[in-house]
Amino acid sequence: MQVGEKVLLKNSEGTPVTKHGKEGEGAGVVEVRHFVVRETKTTVTVLWQDDVKEIMPSTELIPFLNPDEYDCW
Repeated sequence: MQVGEKVLLKNSEGTPVTKHGKEGEGAGVVEVRHFVVRETKTTVTVLWQDDVKEIMPSTELIPFLNPDEYDCW
């Protein structure tokens, strides 16, 4: 999902719903159950060379864009 997208949750029990319109007029009452994505967060699992596994936000890492033949993946 990206910021700004509208989503409809599969299980929307307990979520807020807005109602528009009046009973008996035209289309009647319309319930809106859609939500807009306001923020996203990405976490990554890093396996360091000393065999330590760490889960951290992706914003704390600096990408290495120029790997050479001495780098291992």
